[in-house]
Amino acid sequence: MNVTKMKKMTSEAQLAAQKRYDEKNTRQFKLKLNLVTDREIIDWLDRQENKQGYIKRLIEKDMSEDE
Repeated sequence: MNVTKMKKMTSEAQLAAQKRYDEKNTRQFKLKLNLVTDREIIDWLDRQENKQGYIKRLIEKDMSEDE
């Protein structure tokens, strides 16, 4: 195995540590879109380089307008 591949490998300890961190500090939300009825939304999101950042900015904007 070459050195580049070895550097990219993650040890079981690192994976376990990441899992513990994620369970304690993060929360995930899943968005399910219909390929037919939500096609425009899917296409729009596909064009966004940073989907998470884009969605967070929309939510923050909406929250600030609600104040």
